[in-house]
Amino acid sequence: MIIITLLISIVSSYQIWQVTDVHFDGNYKEGSDPNTVCRSGEGTARKIGDYSCDTTDYVLKSVPKFINYQSSDKKHNKILIYNGDILPRKLGEYDEMYLKEGLDNATKFLKEFNRFEIIPMLGNHDALPENYQDESKSSLFRYAAKKYSRWLPQSALETFKRGGYYTKEILGTGEEEKTYVVVLNTVLYYTFNKLTENDTDPIEQFKWFKETMDKYTEENKKVIVAAHICPGVSERYNWSEQMYNQYDDKLIDLITQYSNITIGMICGHLHLDTYRIMQSKDKKKTVIGYLSPSLDTYLGINPSIRLYDIKGNIIQSYINYYVDLNKTDVQWKFNYNATQEYNLNDLSPNSMISLAQRMHSNRTLHDIWYEHMRADSHMYQCDDKCWNNNLCALEHPRNSEKDCYKW
Repeated sequence: MIIITLLISIVSSYQIWQVTDVHFDGNYKEGSDPNTVCRSGEGTARKIGDYSCDTTDYVLKSVPKFINYQSSDKKHNKILIYNGDILPRKLGEYDEMYLKEGLDNATKFLKEFNRFEIIPMLGNHDALPENYQDESKSSLFRYAAKKYSRWLPQSALETFKRGGYYTKEILGTGEEEKTYVVVLNTVLYYTFNKLTENDTDPIEQFKWFKETMDKYTEENKKVIVAAHICPGVSERYNWSEQMYNQYDDKLIDLITQYSNITIGMICGHLHLDTYRIMQSKDKKKTVIGYLSPSLDTYLGINPSIRLYDIKGNIIQSYINYYVDLNKTDVQWKFNYNATQEYNLNDLSPNSMISLAQRMHSNRTLHDIWYEHMRADSHMYQCDDKCWNNNLCALEHPRNSEKDCYKW
């Protein structure tokens, strides 16, 4: 019996890499003017990247090499969540051919990860025009599903073609603790997506999500929810709401309803290292949204990737790695281990709630966390209003809970 228990424990321990918000700019030019997003003129744009511009070819190609090397001696299954957004920013007008070229680039990038189980999705910039996705964009969903078909089972491809959402088993998890990832297309709920502003359940994703989670509850399966956009606000843009009210509230209600089977929600979009404490209205159920910083460098962020350590259906910790753009060459370096940095036992809901509570009374702890928000680029300062509002963003992701903010 002891041997069996140990075997299950080993199988049920796994790691997940996360890469999000790539924003690769093939037109980046070393020595160009950052005011032209590093595409023309003469200026200070460095070879490996600039804090005012998007991801360079040097950084992009280094990511699979680094992750493959770090994972070369791992015995467990190799898993990578890719949270979307391949196109560069500030494109102006672009056409369908350019969008497809971007999705082709994403596919080429993901193919470089050796023997990895890839969990791909679409971001708000993976659209034409950007941010706009609903049932009228079926050609986008079908094209992306075709490009990502090597990594998805047929059942997942069918719902991806319908609306960019799907579920699939995470291979290698133990039979008694079998885990699935449920990918939601939360671009449907984004405040810049005017196509869905007055809807209630675009492409019936909420209906599908509830049916899927009901099924996994009955089967006693565990779930990781993954999406491009998490509920809540953006610390980077004056704590602005990221989802329309009807979607933000409904999504938090649904996710917390299934807190007993949900390990966590893994997101990107904000380009920031932060998290969300999502709670039921009675505060009795909690699910944490973990937001990774971006590979993209725009607005003062060092290129970043993340490695989650999951065991016993709990995210035990994560490690962030980053590239210092002030260096002359791409060198991926250890940034921090979350449990060690913040003196936590794990990254369970209770631990993450405790961390937020400690930051209320410990400004030094908050400032350490704030520096990591942009992968230690040291580009921004945080005053008392910023301190208060950052913690409000962590603890109150519902749009209806805004009384804690200072304006």
